[in-house]
Amino acid sequence: MARDFDSARKLYVRGCQLNDGRGCLRLADLYAEGRGVKASSGRARNFYTQACRLKDAEGCDSLALDLVARKSYQQARRHFESACELGFAPACVSLGLLYERGQGGKSDPQRALGYFSKPCNEFSQ
Repeated sequence: MARDFDSARKLYVRGCQLNDGRGCLRLADLYAEGRGVKASSGRARNFYTQACRLKDAEGCDSLALDLVARKSYQQARRHFESACELGFAPACVSLGLLYERGQGGKSDPQRALGYFSKPCNEFSQ
């Protein structure tokens, strides 16, 4: 099955322009992976930021992962926390790891445990 990334990009751009966080997220993914567009981590980061501002949990998580890769742990904590609060369980675990390791601030094993258990305690009901 052939993939039409140009058509997808146009739809994602339109969605993002209409303040659809998922459209911004998917557009960011295209730029991050260089699918149908020239790869650009900067453009991807901008669209992940926009997705996060629009309360897309995966957009916040993707932005946080980018920040971890750049060792901006304090900012990563903030965006993992946003994604976690929006119900994206993997972000809670990632946030717990940052607290456990003391990345982006003081190590806090109790807080880490809270984030590790949050998906089980809150999202599984």
